[in-house]
Amino acid sequence: MLFFTLLLLLGVAEAAVVAHPDDELVFMTPNWAQMLRRGQALRVLYLTAGDAGEDAAYWLRREQGMQAAYAEAIGTANLWQRGVRCWAGRCLAAAALVGHEVTLAFLRLPDGMLDGRGSARYGPGLAALVDDSRATSRALADGSCWTQADLRRLVLAFVAGAPAVHTLEAGGQGEHPDHLAAGALSLAAACRRRQPPQLFAYTASRSSRLPANLPAATVAQNVQRFARYVRFDPLACAAAHPACVRASLYGPMLARQIWREVRCGPPAAD
Repeated sequence: MLFFTLLLLLGVAEAAVVAHPDDELVFMTPNWAQMLRRGQALRVLYLTAGDAGEDAAYWLRREQGMQAAYAEAIGTANLWQRGVRCWAGRCLAAAALVGHEVTLAFLRLPDGMLDGRGSARYGPGLAALVDDSRATSRALADGSCWTQADLRRLVLAFVAGAPAVHTLEAGGQGEHPDHLAAGALSLAAACRRRQPPQLFAYTASRSSRLPANLPAATVAQNVQRFARYVRFDPLACAAAHPACVRASLYGPMLARQIWREVRCGPPAAD
């Protein structure tokens, strides 16, 4: 707790790297909500558009949904300054919450879908790049070309200087390929730093098969927050109502938060 208190006093931004817009809302809460409420500075990198093979109208709404979720969790107006932010020579669409040290950055690679191969509309994305160093993929908004090496440089630059990095587990049977890819990239990047940060890996989709571990009141808050996000993501649930969320595939995940602190091994040779 002292570590996090010092970060808050210093205004130092922690970093989160996830696969899809909503991953931290589902898998990292209540920790995520508690960080925001205490005023923790945070920058978040979404590696895919979370497009599910749909057109831009859908995946842009997901980004708007996460902006609304952040503003609501903090208890502030949903006012964002949109522009670009650059890391390792690559510039991404970004949104900064007005009056708060919260920045969301959107790479918008294609969603890998459940098999990791991507959709017919957009082709291979994040999981394919992480699995194959020869593969390429194009970001949905600007058509920029990305390779595995590009991704590694981006994530390494994104987590640079962050005293703590939050991401998803890099292993686990039955896990979404994009979640595994985001975790693998983030853990590798964080552990390449000369002084590795505190590193937290969260169990993602497969958490629904593990025992529930959150109090009923916390689950209710998680469900309510996600129901508000669903206003922007109709594929997540048929209605933006807590009862719908509880009955959806997200219901069990919102009753669980499973994470561990990761210790890096010996530094990798450059």
